[in-house]
Amino acid sequence: RAGYQQSLAQTDRDKRRSGFAESEGLLRELQAAYPDRPQLLADWGNAALLAQEPGRAILAYRRALRLDPALGRARRNLSFLREHLPEWLPRPQKGGTVDSLLFWQQLLPAPHQHVVLAAAVAAAVALFSFGAGRRRRLLRTLALLPVALALAMGLSLLTERDARRDAVLVVSGVTLRSADSNGAPPALGHPLPAGTEVTVGELRGEWTRVTLADGQTGWVKSSALATLVPLEPGLSG
Repeated sequence: RAGYQQSLAQTDRDKRRSGFAESEGLLRELQAAYPDRPQLLADWGNAALLAQEPGRAILAYRRALRLDPALGRARRNLSFLREHLPEWLPRPQKGGTVDSLLFWQQLLPAPHQHVVLAAAVAAAVALFSFGAGRRRRLLRTLALLPVALALAMGLSLLTERDARRDAVLVVSGVTLRSADSNGAPPALGHPLPAGTEVTVGELRGEWTRVTLADGQTGWVKSSALATLVPLEPGLSG
C-alpha cells in the first residue's frame, strides 16, 4: 500500500506504471494468501486498474463483490471498466426488473441472506405458536411480516447467480475458437480482450469451453482464464 501511494505521487508516466505493476504483483500474492478479505481484493483491483491490467482488475472487483456486495468502490470501478471495454463485446447486464426488486442481493452476501432467512422462519414459527384468543390472532397477524421476509430471502437465494462457474480472461488478444484446437477456426470475429467475463463449461486438456454474456460459446486456453471461485489448478488465477 505504501508503494501504491508512492506511485500515485509519481509524475513520470513510465515510473508510475511500473510502480503500480509492482504493487499489483505484491497485492496479488497477498490476496492469494488471504482470499476472504474484500477490502484487500479491492486494493488489488485498484492497483491492477492503474497498472493497465483490466482483466485482473475486473477479477479482483468481482471477487470482492462476491464477498461484500455493498463495497461501493469495487462496484463503481467494475462499472467503469465494463463501460470502457469494446462496444462489440457482450458483458453482464445489470439493473433489470428482477435486480430492482431484489436489491438486497447487492447489499447482503448469500451467507448473510441464509442467516436472515433462518431468523425470519424462526420468528414466524414462534409468533404462530404462542398466545391465545385475541392475543393469538394478533401474533399470527404479526407473523406475516417474517413470513414475507422469509419468502423474499428464499426468492433471492433461488435467483442468486452461481459464481462458481464465472471466470474472467486475464490475458488480452485471446481467440475464441470453435473447437479445442489451435487449428480450429475462430468462433468470433474479434480476439477477446482482457476483462472479458465468461461462464466456464467443459474442461478438455488445456482447453476450456466458455460462454459469453450473450450466449456465444467457444473454446479458449485455460491458462488465459481465472475463475471467481478457483475450481481447477489451470483456472485458479
